[in-house]
Amino acid sequence: MSIVTYLLYAQLNNVKLVDWQNVAIHSYFNLIIVILLVYPNIWFEYKKWKTTIDFAELPNDNKRIRNSFFAGLITGLLTPNMVGNFVGRLYYFHKDSRLAITSLTLVSNYAQFIVTLTLGTISVIVTGQFFGLGKNEYIIGLLLLATLSGFLFYFKLEYLLSRFFKKEQGKILMDLLKTKNSFRLELVFYSTLRFAVFSFQFILLLNVFGESFSWLSYMAIWQVYLLTMVAPSILLGKIGVKEAVSIFVLTSIGMTSLNVLIASLILWFLNTLLPVLIALFYVKRKAYD
Repeated sequence: MSIVTYLLYAQLNNVKLVDWQNVAIHSYFNLIIVILLVYPNIWFEYKKWKTTIDFAELPNDNKRIRNSFFAGLITGLLTPNMVGNFVGRLYYFHKDSRLAITSLTLVSNYAQFIVTLTLGTISVIVTGQFFGLGKNEYIIGLLLLATLSGFLFYFKLEYLLSRFFKKEQGKILMDLLKTKNSFRLELVFYSTLRFAVFSFQFILLLNVFGESFSWLSYMAIWQVYLLTMVAPSILLGKIGVKEAVSIFVLTSIGMTSLNVLIASLILWFLNTLLPVLIALFYVKRKAYD
C-alpha cells in the first residue's frame, strides 16, 4: 500500500489549485452513456452467475439467484478483484452445495482474469510497449507465456485439479467440466463483453473531462486493467491501486493526471460501490435451506 501511496503522491504532487479550477465536464452526453452502461456491466456479471447456477444444477429460482448475486458483490468488495464473491453466495444455498459454488465461482472469476490478461497482452504486442515502462521484449515474452499457460490451465482445469477432489461431489463436478466445455466458453464470452463495457466507460469518462479519443488511449486502458489486476491490494475493489496505475500509464501518453484520477474514481463509484449500495437493499438476513 505504501508503494501505491507513493505513486499517487508523486503523480499528483505538481497539481496546483488552478488545475482543480480548470476541471470541467466537456460532454454531458458521454457522462449519461457511462452511467447507463453500469447496467450491462453488472448484467454480464450476473449472467456469469446464472450460467454457473445452471451448470451446477443448483436451485435456480430468481429470488435466490438475485439475492445470492448481490450478496457476492458485498463480500467481493472486500477482496482483490472480487475473488471473495463466493462467500456471500454460499449463504443462500445448502451446505452440500458449498464445494460447487466455491470452485465454480472461482472458475468464473478466473475467466475474467484470462480475458484481462489476454487483451492486456494484445495491447502490449500491438503498441510494442508497456506504457510507462517502454519497450521490453522480455515483458512481451513473459505475457505471451502467461496467457498461453493461463488458457491451458483454464480449459484443462478438471485434469489438473482432479487429485484435489476425491469426494463424490467433487468427482461429479470434474465430470461436468469434462463433458460441458461450453460452460467455460460462455464465461469467457460474458467476461469479454463485460471488459469491453468497463473499458469503454473509462475512455468515455476521460473524454468527459477533456481527454481525446484514440486507439492508443484505448490500448493504454487495457494495460491499466492488466496492471491493476496483478497489483496486490485488499482495499475496497482496489481503490487507490487502479488510480495509481491509471495515472502512471495514461500520463505517459499525454493525459492529465487530475483528469485521470477523477475519471477513475467516478468509475469506481459507479461500477463497484454503487452496485454494493444497491445490493444492501436486496440481501436478506434469512438464508435458504
